[in-house]
Amino acid sequence: MKNPKFSRRVMLGGAGALVGLPLFESLIGDAAYADDSFPARLICYYLPNGIHMAAWTPSETGSNFGLTPILQPLAPVKDQIIVVSGLSNTPAQPDGPGDHAGGTSGFLTSAHANKSETNIRLGISMDQVIANQVGDATRVASMQIGIDGGGNTGNCDSGYGCAYSRNISWASETQPLSKTTSAQVVFNQIFEGTDPNASIEEQARRKIYRTSVLDYVREQSQALENKLGYADRTKLDQFSTGIFELEQRLSKPSLVCGATEDPSNTGDIVEKVRIMNDLMVLALQCDATRVITFMLGNAGSNRGYPFLGASGGHHEYSHHQN
Repeated sequence: MKNPKFSRRVMLGGAGALVGLPLFESLIGDAAYADDSFPARLICYYLPNGIHMAAWTPSETGSNFGLTPILQPLAPVKDQIIVVSGLSNTPAQPDGPGDHAGGTSGFLTSAHANKSETNIRLGISMDQVIANQVGDATRVASMQIGIDGGGNTGNCDSGYGCAYSRNISWASETQPLSKTTSAQVVFNQIFEGTDPNASIEEQARRKIYRTSVLDYVREQSQALENKLGYADRTKLDQFSTGIFELEQRLSKPSLVCGATEDPSNTGDIVEKVRIMNDLMVLALQCDATRVITFMLGNAGSNRGYPFLGASGGHHEYSHHQN
């Protein structure tokens, strides 16, 4: 049965594209807003090698806590965040060497990984428990996104299979959900190919000419704009502008889907992460999904971040604990 809340959202459809829009006050009454019209959403954001906790954990408790250096960029939304500390994820401890595989695989599962390259056993992850409950309300039950690719076979950490090091989302104890590392594919998952009336030729033509998804829904968008109040027209304009700007950024050669070189090793990593972040916001904003996991890197990643003034790799630095 279709979730009635999903129908409150305006959907603009055209050949090869379906654009979900934010909620507009002009189109739904106060009662709808009060009646849980803003569903809870989840993004699980994974950083390899852990966090320097002394620069992360506030020394105070309660709402008047001070922001630590790592949390300082969140100052504008400080009243909306809760920092949880003092937790322990004991099952994530490995059997001997293999801290990165054990910790990564246990991040959302709180399960103990079976140390093997072939007999992969873990557990369902938290995001999938939630997606199983709310996924029917959106077009995409959940999205798995990341920066570094790689398959699930082989040994990636002291006898632990690569599935443990390269996935944080698990549908079951034996089924990791591989992440998408192409920003263009993520964009397409949000918008492209969802109109059942779009032929394969129409979808292919759009890819060839790189037509904006907005071109397919322009007439509907203009008709909708006439029904909106001033504030909602501004919201629609900002939303459309954001989509167009993302498309322009995705058109850069290093970020185009289908590039012959591994996208995790090309282009500007800062820009790619920003694009992925913007895509996650967009996916939630247009209610394409309500559950997302993101991996900044695979377990034990030694990616360098020279723009921070550090010449070495992150993994190397993490062993210095400073």
